[in-house]
Amino acid sequence: MTRKRFIKLLMAYGVPRNEAVVYANACHGKMPHTIMAVFVLGGTQLREAVRPMLMPIMQGLSFTVSLEGGTTA
Repeated sequence: MTRKRFIKLLMAYGVPRNEAVVYANACHGKMPHTIMAVFVLGGTQLREAVRPMLMPIMQGLSFTVSLEGGTTA
């Protein structure tokens, strides 16, 4: 899935554009768009962690989220 398509998919589910861009930028070889979509649309913990830091992340702040079980996103 392309970055642009992923952003549009998230926006179709009610995710604001700036927030969708952050999630699309976080995707890479180890975190494909399909897995990120499950985290974003399936649960609210990731979105609750990202929202307060949205502007600093968009300005280039590095941000790591640790999920239960020791997996990082």
